[in-house]
Amino acid sequence: MANSGRRLSLDVYRGLIMIILVGGAFGLGKTTAVFSPESSLQSEAYKILQPETHEWLKQMHFHTHHPNWISFAWGEGATFYRPATPFSWWDMIQPAFMLMAGVSIPFALKSRTRKGQTNGRILGHAAWRSFVLVGLGVFLYSVKYNRTHFDFMNVLSQIGLGYFFVYLIALIPGKKYLALGIASMGILCSYSLIMHQMVPVEPSVDGIAEDVDPIQIDVYKRDANAGTRFDRWLLNLFPRPTELGPYQQNNGGYQTLNFLPSMVTMLFGVVCGWILLDTPGKGRMVSGIFLLGVLLLALSIPEESLDGPMIKKIWTSSWTLFSGGVVVVILGLLVVLFDLMPLEKVGGPIAVVGMNSLAIYMMSQLFGGWLREQIATHLGWIAIALGLNEGNWVYYQYVAQYCIALAILWWICFYMHRKQIYLRP
Repeated sequence: MANSGRRLSLDVYRGLIMIILVGGAFGLGKTTAVFSPESSLQSEAYKILQPETHEWLKQMHFHTHHPNWISFAWGEGATFYRPATPFSWWDMIQPAFMLMAGVSIPFALKSRTRKGQTNGRILGHAAWRSFVLVGLGVFLYSVKYNRTHFDFMNVLSQIGLGYFFVYLIALIPGKKYLALGIASMGILCSYSLIMHQMVPVEPSVDGIAEDVDPIQIDVYKRDANAGTRFDRWLLNLFPRPTELGPYQQNNGGYQTLNFLPSMVTMLFGVVCGWILLDTPGKGRMVSGIFLLGVLLLALSIPEESLDGPMIKKIWTSSWTLFSGGVVVVILGLLVVLFDLMPLEKVGGPIAVVGMNSLAIYMMSQLFGGWLREQIATHLGWIAIALGLNEGNWVYYQYVAQYCIALAILWWICFYMHRKQIYLRP
């Protein structure tokens, strides 16, 4: 891998994203859900736990699930360590996913330019990749239905909807950092304008607006904002599975228009990609990435006051800046650890997954659940033999199931890497 011409830090970042996502945080997400207030097993589970364990499980549950609505809030007098509303690390998976999609673009552009490809051919390839990613997202949403389910909230569809336009912006000649900054500002302003000016819709009967500041309630109310209005028009243009009926709302509160601000997250990735490629000196390169991350975090403070709350599920402008800052800083840390320090042996096994991130994502979505069921069926006797099917241990069976399934998927990625097989859209 050292001679492959790839940056280990980037493959490690992609690998970490996929390992945490596909592995369900090593099964801790499923395990802590059993102990959550919403679980019917909570009272029974709590009887066999020490009180100090309750808080640990509560925190782990929070960081392995998406909050109901508000993702983060600075609040008056708050700091990053003591915000008014803390963020869940689970909310950072998709922004990191989007960032890395953008980071790869400058490297691809440089490679294709060296091969003598014209801008037209490069954009044609980007358009095809966008089409494939959107198609894969729709395909994954349709697996459990008897007909195609046109829904564009899946992360692959979201990347695909914006990918071509991000590529187009990245090709703007001249002062590329200025162009990327202006484009990012223009997209966020346009998205905020849509959210504030488009007439919201009436929420469903059970629609609620939990945790939303009253000043912003008409703009960012769950299932009643401009994004919901747009989706009720767009998604009902397509045929839908009979059992679903006409589109009313997404169960999680997500929306198609999220692709607009998430394009900005990809543009942050493009900026990072150019910094990695063009900045002379390792110190200046790393400083540039950290500076960008800190700048985005700082800009999120006034943006929260001016535009509204940080909500990942509708990717508000303030959330775009804040989450962008967090994932960019993480990128900087990984560059230091795996590009500037001799940690290839540590990062190599993780990078194997990162080099085939699309493959492991598709495998987990298509048969990850089935794989865990088979593990429970055919290896459950081991837990019985060891007495792990009684008392507190029974609630940790998901950790074993997810970790074993993850190991199997990792081995498939390792085999594909050895055979030089890489799934690319």
